[in-house]
Amino acid sequence: MSDPKHRPPTAAEVVGRLKDDGDFDALRRAIVRKVKDNEVLRNKIISEVKQSVILQEDGSEKLKLKELSDAIYKDIGSKIMGQISDEVWNVIQSNETDIRGTVEAVYNRILNPEEAHEPSSKKLKRKGKEQQVLPAKTQTTVAAEAEDDDPLEPPGFGRNNQHNNIAAVAAAAAAAATTTTVAAE
Repeated sequence: MSDPKHRPPTAAEVVGRLKDDGDFDALRRAIVRKVKDNEVLRNKIISEVKQSVILQEDGSEKLKLKELSDAIYKDIGSKIMGQISDEVWNVIQSNETDIRGTVEAVYNRILNPEEAHEPSSKKLKRKGKEQQVLPAKTQTTVAAEAEDDDPLEPPGFGRNNQHNNIAAVAAAAAAAATTTTVAAE
């Protein structure tokens, strides 16, 4: 018979511990950062926004930023969200974020609590613009770039650029809206 103290943790227990220790947030940030840093995807989105029917309409330059962003999202949002969703899935399936290693480390900490592991979120080490989350006594690493260098406003959202670069503003708005949605999921 198996010892009830050493029963395998359930998926809900592992996910709960991932959330409690901060590993879940670190993984999410790493995934979102990888998607945001994908230049091919970014350029594809910018190109689609520039070709949007909304930007070709007369009077689009007179729309407020929120109205313009909402109209573009309504026009091409589902297509862009599909592309972003595909990229998120690709990042999750890749070994770049070491999701499996992080989950295994948490699983092992739950299975063997007497080894007094520290929560991995307490072992943050800062190297330049990157943070590494190292689960205690494991070889796994989750790389998540620090978001301290994120600008307060997305590129092109400043008042000075509003009239000069409407396509860039629209692209930034669409990218920001879709990235925020992905991060919330």
